[in-house]
Parts: sequence; structure tokens; C-alpha cells
Amino acid sequence: MEKIIPSFEPILAGEPYNFTPFLRVPKDMVIGEEWAQLSALAVLTYALLLERALVSKDNPKFTDRDGYPYIIFQQAELAGLLRVSIPTVRKTLVSLEKIGLIKRRHMFLTVPDRIYVRYFKSPCYEIDHSDEDS
Repeated sequence: MEKIIPSFEPILAGEPYNFTPFLRVPKDMVIGEEWAQLSALAVLTYALLLERALVSKDNPKFTDRDGYPYIIFQQAELAGLLRVSIPTVRKTLVSLEKIGLIKRRHMFLTVPDRIYVRYFKSPCYEIDHSDEDS
């Protein structure tokens, strides 16, 4: 029987490597004491939410009546991207909400939540839509 020996090829200078763009994960959130209570999954989840928020912040379709931008990210889609279960995504979103990095506004039963994403270095702001109908 022939033995297969796995080979290791290091990255070589001058070689073209094709890959999709990187996801920006704030280094301060990885090494900073302020964010030490967040899991690596929560930091990665926040990076995905922040990326989507930055892309859609100038789209008036995703701006509420007060001018605050929000995103819609279905939990099933997030679970698929992160390769975790939906209950794990729910727990992760709760941890991000408790620390004040996101604020979710529950919509109708069949409509995903609006998610307001705060830039991790900016102060918290309160959004009160208790009287909003839609």
C-alpha cells in the first residue's frame, strides 16, 4: 500500500492568490479589555453586522423615520454564514445587545427584526420607536 505524505506549501512572494475580500474585525475588540466579555463568535458576528450596516447606511430604504440607519439580517442567514445553529445566533445577538453594540426592534411576526448597529468606539444612543406603527 502506497503511503501518501501530505505536503505543505508556504505562501510564495510574487504568486497571485485569488480570494474573496477580507472581513474587517476590529483589533481593539479582540485585544481590548472593554470587550473581553465577548466571545470570538460575538466579535465575528459584530464584524458581519457592522460590514452590512456600513454598506447600507446611505440607502434611504434602510433608514427609519428619525434618520437612523438599520439593517435586516435574518437569523437563519447569519447562522449559515457563521456555521452555527440558530439558537447560538440568538444567544450571540443577545450578548451584543446587552453590551450595547446592537439594538433590535422587533417587527411583525413574519418580518425579520431591524438591527441598529453602533460603531464600537462611539457612545451609545437610545432609539425609541415604541409609538411607531411599521
